[in-house]
Amino acid sequence: MAPLAPLHLHSAWARHLHTAPAGPWFQRPNRQRSQSSHGLSLPHEHRQDLTSFITGPYYIHRLHSRGEHSTCHRLRHRKTTNTRDNKGKQRRQGRRGVDFRLLRTFPKAKPNSELKIELFNTQSLCNKTTFIFDHICDKKVDILCLTETWHKPSSYMALNEACPPGYTYLEKARTTGRGGGLAVFHRRDLPVTPLPLPELTTFESLLFNCKLQKETILILLIYRPPKLNTGFIMELQDLLTSLCATSHNTLILGDFNIHVHSSNNRPAAEFLELLDCLHLTQHVSVPTHTKGHTLDLVITDNAPISNLQVEDLGVSDHKLISMTLPLTKTYMQTKRQIQFRSVKTIDLTLFNKDIQDISLPTKFTSVNDYVNHYNSSLRSILDTHAPVKTRTVTFSRSAPWFTPELRIMKTAGRALERQFISSGLLGHKQAYRKHQKTYSVALTAARSHYFSLKISNSRGNSKQLFSEINSLVKPSTYTLADTSIDHCNRFMDFFINKVASIQSALPVIAESQVDITLPMQSNTFSAFSVVTQLDVEKIVKSMKTSTCVLDPLPTALLKSNITAICPLITTIINQSLRASQVPPSLKTAVIHPYLKKPSLDPNILAHYRPVSNLPFISKVLEKVVAAQLHQHLHIHNFYEKFQSGFRSAHSTETALVRVMNDLLMTADQGSPSLLLLLDLSAAFDTVNHTILLNRLQSEIGLSGTALKWFHSYLTNRTEYVSLGQSKSSTHTVTCGVPQGSVLGPTLFTIYMLPLGHIINKHKVSFHCYADDTQLYMKMDSTSPTALPSSLQLCLEEIKAWMTANSLRLNSNKMDVILLGTPHQTQSSNLSSISIFGLNIPFSTTVTNLGVRIDSNLTFNSHIRHLSKVSFLHLKNIARLRP
Repeated sequence: MAPLAPLHLHSAWARHLHTAPAGPWFQRPNRQRSQSSHGLSLPHEHRQDLTSFITGPYYIHRLHSRGEHSTCHRLRHRKTTNTRDNKGKQRRQGRRGVDFRLLRTFPKAKPNSELKIELFNTQSLCNKTTFIFDHICDKKVDILCLTETWHKPSSYMALNEACPPGYTYLEKARTTGRGGGLAVFHRRDLPVTPLPLPELTTFESLLFNCKLQKETILILLIYRPPKLNTGFIMELQDLLTSLCATSHNTLILGDFNIHVHSSNNRPAAEFLELLDCLHLTQHVSVPTHTKGHTLDLVITDNAPISNLQVEDLGVSDHKLISMTLPLTKTYMQTKRQIQFRSVKTIDLTLFNKDIQDISLPTKFTSVNDYVNHYNSSLRSILDTHAPVKTRTVTFSRSAPWFTPELRIMKTAGRALERQFISSGLLGHKQAYRKHQKTYSVALTAARSHYFSLKISNSRGNSKQLFSEINSLVKPSTYTLADTSIDHCNRFMDFFINKVASIQSALPVIAESQVDITLPMQSNTFSAFSVVTQLDVEKIVKSMKTSTCVLDPLPTALLKSNITAICPLITTIINQSLRASQVPPSLKTAVIHPYLKKPSLDPNILAHYRPVSNLPFISKVLEKVVAAQLHQHLHIHNFYEKFQSGFRSAHSTETALVRVMNDLLMTADQGSPSLLLLLDLSAAFDTVNHTILLNRLQSEIGLSGTALKWFHSYLTNRTEYVSLGQSKSSTHTVTCGVPQGSVLGPTLFTIYMLPLGHIINKHKVSFHCYADDTQLYMKMDSTSPTALPSSLQLCLEEIKAWMTANSLRLNSNKMDVILLGTPHQTQSSNLSSISIFGLNIPFSTTVTNLGVRIDSNLTFNSHIRHLSKVSFLHLKNIARLRP
């Protein structure tokens, strides 16, 4: 007989084949019924093959998850005995006498492409995190909507615990009081975008859309507290009207706490009447609460809901609602290609020997040749010992703490569930719910034991310890779904245009119009000193182990072999200092966009912060230069006295202590003080290179090869945006100090040196920390109703100087507060000040360098905030303990 052609068997056929014995009935199946019920349709030429296929013995392998088709394998009979000689064969063949080596795989049907969505009221997620984690993995849910999570704002530990690999989440905690809270767990490959909503007072809501291959579905998750609010229907009506008008595919679900099953309930009647007016359909018709109430609802306009089921999970008073939408998902499975190197398998002895064999060329005349030799030699050695490998990976791995005992408990729970569904008896229901609660406790205990063991093993390794803790307590990072070259270019264009728009909006003011006459410095710095290998090795070992994609070698590997690599690195640094040249490859920055806050809309480019990364050897070179530059600034006292940023023995703490001491002393003298916090827009990115080079020469005395080196360092710098394996076109940087660099902050403080002279001229007290400037001045106790004219003139001159230096003072974000004793602040009739034509009201509390300052200098608001944050951390630590 000819070999059987590839045949797709429906899962129902697979079940019959698995359970039914080979016999007359099984040899003569009802073909007509099978075709209509199970969708099995065969060409005429394959029917004879099918008969022989059915009558012959086959081994049927059931897949673990429901909804996937089984695979069938042809068996060959082998005689087995119980003799000792055949024990090895029995182990190979299995208990049924099957030789698994002879099995052939039967083609598997395509998996289901429907979108699976579930709704569940958790009644506190904190004590069900492992249960939710296991449920998502087991059911392969695409989107799980949770109500009553009871999580707090800025508390992400429970959400992280419940989020499996390959998933991420949206969340909205209740801002005041207990209870409430919404969360949505979804697959990372689903393009889910959170959407803003108006301020609502009668119910909690979370709105997002999901873009699929052919259409977009808008999903609104709602939780309404049980206490009836008369304004609920009106608020809901306004919201649903606007949503239905803008979307033709809307899904509304949540816990409404409305007894829609009761015909005599007035709120329910009004609610159903509203749905009818908006042509919305409510799909849940069975109780969703253990007391027989229908409270959790699923409402749609045109969204095609199917397979809606209500299931009691046994861990909450509410039941789970599951449904499917026949919408084609973007991806069938979370798969991605990754490239990696097996660095841990490198033989360090052989690796170190190959590095030592790298020749140190003497014929090179350019530092750029040395850098190219460094990059190519190390990359070649790394390719030899740890070549780049490409793998296609999925996120379908199970939880690492899922033990065989838990798997047995899970199987027992499934059996109890089937028994309860089959019989409907109360005793079976109670047994099932009791087992589910026991299973949930066992999951939590196993997970706690797993992480406790990992934390214990991290003792003495603080980096690994905090990495484990941060993975639990920090919010989930948003991963961009679109990592195409076009999206990289859009990010690059946005970052470029942002700086260009700031500069173009500044009026043209010559620096000569601002009267600042600073004497030329006689203490010059003309050349950098060369460094030894010992100096370089010490610097490398003290630096953070961070790697850039432009590095030829992972930084951890470089640091472990620094003795062998150090001669070449030292040569590159000294050649750069002597020739006053910075190679182009060391002036290229890789930009990675990061979402500023998890709650922000990821589709708006303005919500991303560009984080630059430079090659490691570039940072080593800057460290050498920075050490000599700081020494020159310190010896000749060029630092601004009241600038605490990026200086040894200076910090935000020293800045705050000085400012608060002055304010308290003024209050003790019987006078209030006025504190202004200035805000600059993208100050580090708008620095003018020509002005900076002139300032390096005139104000701190750089000259000769040292000044030429900084000219080479600042000019012809490039950058590009990187997302995944894609990158944008390269852009030449024309302004700003290099972000992510070692020298950038120091160069900015030098750029800002004249600001102190302007403020001192007007006898206004101040303190700076990088681009944060604090102005404060004593108010006249006899006439505290007028703004001092000296402060007004000082602000005008500051703005003029900043404009002339390509810096934009953001008046809209300036904070002003009147400080003093309650009597001093209340006796003043001044409640706002007019600056640059803007009326800025006084604040009652401002945040200055991370500290909350209130108008009476009591620090009560800061203490409350610290207590709240500390309690949150203590609570997280308590959850981490076994």
